[in-house]
Amino acid sequence: MKKLFPIGLIFTLLFILVGCGTVSYSTEDFYYIVENGGLSLTECLIDDPVDVVIPEEEENGKKVLSIDDMVFYEMTYLESVVIPDSVQVVGDSCFAYDTSLKSVTLSSSMYMISLRTFMLCTGLEYIEIKEGTCKIEMHAFNKCSSLNTIILPSTLKLIDSSAFYGCKSLEYVFYNGSSEDWANVNVDSYYNSDLLDHVYYYSEEEAEGNYWHYADGVAVAW
Repeated sequence: MKKLFPIGLIFTLLFILVGCGTVSYSTEDFYYIVENGGLSLTECLIDDPVDVVIPEEEENGKKVLSIDDMVFYEMTYLESVVIPDSVQVVGDSCFAYDTSLKSVTLSSSMYMISLRTFMLCTGLEYIEIKEGTCKIEMHAFNKCSSLNTIILPSTLKLIDSSAFYGCKSLEYVFYNGSSEDWANVNVDSYYNSDLLDHVYYYSEEEAEGNYWHYADGVAVAW
């Protein structure tokens, strides 16, 4: 006679086997999951962080490749964050409601700004999105009411609806490409008028019209 295992026992065994496949790694500041040959940052262990620098590589020799959803969500004391170039993905709502956040250094390896990443970061005034980023998802900068200047990469292909909804202080949208390049970017106009009304195109020569350039390393309109 065949032995029949209780359903509950089968699910328990599966849970144990799956759990055994997850390897974690922690430091004084961060908790990680080891996956895809690197680290995924899943929790910040710093109490009331103010200035956060995420390491490119931890002491175990593995690089930080991603940051999970909501890791820094509603951390109202956070003023600055540096994301290393090893990071390819920053999850949804990662910095949402960080009302004191003023300085952000983004990774050059990120291919998109995820859903609600900086929503209601009301202290953010300036941000540069690095070359290589292709997409800005819905509500990414929703109600960043102090955002005055943003630099967009020439690699950009899509800006989703409401990505810049409520950015009433936005004055300079410095696009790192030509007006012809911008025409090929798929921009959903729904609740993105604060962005579309202020686009400047990169040029080292054109001094009249909506053009900008770098002066001593600083982005300025001609």
